[in-house]
Amino acid sequence: MKKIWIGLYSISMMWILLLPIFTPKNWIYFIFLFFGLTIAIWAFWNFEIEKINYSLYIFLIPVLIFILFIPYPFNLGGIFLLFGGIFSIFHKKYKISHPISLGFFMQGLILLIQTLVHPFYIYFASRYHGIDLLNPFFSFLGRISGLISSFEKDSVILKSPEGMISISTTWESLGLYPILNILTGGIILIILFSSKIKKEILTLFSIIFIFGILRYLIILFFLTDSSSISILWKPHWIILSFIVLPFILGKFISFKEKENHRNININFGSLNLRHLLLFLLISLGVFSFIGFWGFNDPGEKKSGRLLIDEAHSDWEWTEKVYDTEWYGERSGYNYYCLKDFLNHFYHINVNKKEILPDLLNKHDILIIKTPTKPFSRREISAIKDFVRNGRGLLLIGDHTNVFGMGTYLNPIANLFGFRFKYDATYDLSTGSLSLYNPKKILPHPVINNMPFFLFATSCTLKAPIFSENVILGYGLRAHEADYSQRNFFPKNPHKEIKMEYGLFVQMGGKKYGKGRVLLFTDSTCFSNFSMFMPGKPELILGSIEWLNRKNKYNLLNWILILISLISIILIIRLSKRINKKEFLLLILFSSLIASSSGIKIIERINKVNYPTPKAHTRYFRVSFDSEHSNFYLPAKKFTPQRKDNLTTFYVWTQRLGIFPNLGLKFIDSLNENDAIVIVNSSKPFSEKERNQFLSYVKKGGKALIMDDPRNIETSTAFQLLSPFGLRMEYYEIKKGKIVDKEGEEIFNGEHLGAVYGGEPLLFVVPEKERKVQNPIISKNRKNSDLKIKNSNKSKEKEEKTPILTMVKKGDGVVVLLGCSYIFFNESMKTTSAIPDASLRKLYDLEFWIFKDLLELDKNRLSKNGDER
Repeated sequence: MKKIWIGLYSISMMWILLLPIFTPKNWIYFIFLFFGLTIAIWAFWNFEIEKINYSLYIFLIPVLIFILFIPYPFNLGGIFLLFGGIFSIFHKKYKISHPISLGFFMQGLILLIQTLVHPFYIYFASRYHGIDLLNPFFSFLGRISGLISSFEKDSVILKSPEGMISISTTWESLGLYPILNILTGGIILIILFSSKIKKEILTLFSIIFIFGILRYLIILFFLTDSSSISILWKPHWIILSFIVLPFILGKFISFKEKENHRNININFGSLNLRHLLLFLLISLGVFSFIGFWGFNDPGEKKSGRLLIDEAHSDWEWTEKVYDTEWYGERSGYNYYCLKDFLNHFYHINVNKKEILPDLLNKHDILIIKTPTKPFSRREISAIKDFVRNGRGLLLIGDHTNVFGMGTYLNPIANLFGFRFKYDATYDLSTGSLSLYNPKKILPHPVINNMPFFLFATSCTLKAPIFSENVILGYGLRAHEADYSQRNFFPKNPHKEIKMEYGLFVQMGGKKYGKGRVLLFTDSTCFSNFSMFMPGKPELILGSIEWLNRKNKYNLLNWILILISLISIILIIRLSKRINKKEFLLLILFSSLIASSSGIKIIERINKVNYPTPKAHTRYFRVSFDSEHSNFYLPAKKFTPQRKDNLTTFYVWTQRLGIFPNLGLKFIDSLNENDAIVIVNSSKPFSEKERNQFLSYVKKGGKALIMDDPRNIETSTAFQLLSPFGLRMEYYEIKKGKIVDKEGEEIFNGEHLGAVYGGEPLLFVVPEKERKVQNPIISKNRKNSDLKIKNSNKSKEKEEKTPILTMVKKGDGVVVLLGCSYIFFNESMKTTSAIPDASLRKLYDLEFWIFKDLLELDKNRLSKNGDER
């Protein structure tokens, strides 16, 4: 049975590869999962299942519910238990099924317990990183071991060939997560197979404690040679650093394979009232604990009167209109679009004077963003009373205490137990911007509708233990501010040794008295150039909706945890006269059904209580299709140098009062938006999508379809254009002057393609005779009704060739542009550009398309009084 420790090690290391706590998921996790299972089966090779009480198969029902209700990979334990049950059915017929079913049962139980420990680790590790008390201890161990070492309050200082280096002693560097997995799995093994439970659990703790200290000391030696911090968090280094531990545990904690232990009866005895009471109490305790953890008070909804403070902020301004006349960096680092967007859902005022009770009492929510001036004591006191009396407070800060934001925010944040740290976060593996995907289990109501979220560069929050994790960043590194650098960013963050890494609170919340407070750590995300990237509108709406509640059932969470604690006391008392294995079985399956059903019920309650708010005034929405199109926006990655970068064109729609969004699903975009933009489409459209598109236009929908003549082999735009009598010929005019009907020059464009059908509105005058390419029918076009004739003859040079045309059908309109390239950033420049006369004409061309052709002019709404 010594080999069972190797199986436990393999299963425990699997989580490091599977969960993105430090690095993205790596498919190699499956090898460790399979190897751990194989070792467990081998460990049980000489065991036989002598008898099974088949009535126990009823417990497979909660296992199945758990698998269906809990998302992968957290249902892995249930999947293994289910397979264990399936293989056990054949124990009489096939002898090989005995070790297989026992191996699945054993590893399934370990996986399940490790899954239950995971949320506690997440909660702890996101709040506590550095262990300053251990720095003198490890400095001392280093010196007596031959290292040249010293210490500061927050780090151990080591001498390396490259000079002196500082490293922070953290829970992550000590390997807390893999240690917890091995520890919990080891306790299960001891309970099931040892006759000296207390003694061997103490031995287990002692071995792991000593091993953890020695492991970290060895890591310090490696750091003095390599100066590479990645040995602390890269999966292969973590796995290698623990590889001797299972052999040590097998040496000191071994399970004797006596003959009478090899014959296993999977039995339960007769069910009685005590069993039933235990089942109910365990279920009640688990359900109540989940309610305590995940239930969010729906509160009493307020009228939604927002106050944005400008009196203390000289950054991310809100008052100057983001229009077609104002350009430059300041126009981008601006919150006008945020305010304009929220104004369609709530009622907003801007404050330019001292924040005092008379002012606050007229509002329900106070937004303090990017302060660059301090708040007076009486303002801080007024804000505290404002929240305590049932109002909402949103604090928005940023990285590295830039402009003193953290300094000015923290006197207010401290009132509620929070602190904006003076650091900057990066993706741990790449050192680039970090992407957040909302958690799958019990997401906070603020992020209920958020698809994903690309951070710019946030700071981190020091959050109190009883606060709410709204956004819990993972796979991050956090570096302290460097005041010798512009904006206080660290000089070389990817080379820094001294840092914290792993999990961090990037957005936290708390209920205080009758009110609520939210703290967000990355102000750039709500700037005009980022405001309508995926996740940003959903986050700000979710935040305001959560803050726009007065606490009503806040005590319910504490009542639920009290019920859970009382249940535990009663369970302990009732369990004294029940068989140990029967008790474990009851705990296991009661917990499965209560946790899976409890999570789904609480998630549903939170979803119903916090619906997406409805706008009270009409606005135009434009979706940029991403399901079929080919273009880049900084939605999941920041790679601005890409040639297909459409960011400026996308953001410029906001200058017309239009709110753009990235359409993840084509049909959803048709159902939810006033217009749709399709760019360089290459994925075929289904018949359903084509029919929906035709119906969308007939009912008043607007569409802008842009293509490039170089897409001759890949374009699928013809599938949408054919019913409207539109087509594009895929021969390229390398360069030419774009002119209107009157011949007035608009822009010198490149990669231009001719379009036909409808009403031509723009034309190109080629600089030279265009290079003719023979249109080829791509494999995507074989099943299309649209046929393109091959041509081996050169086309005669035309004086003017149409490149933009428009057709109206029903109440809607389709605009076809044959030169998508002119609207990519190589032509449009960045969102901080100040245009010259030529570039301004290109910008005006975009505005003309949206305002005059697609008729998305917000003035039409105000004139017509059109409201939702």
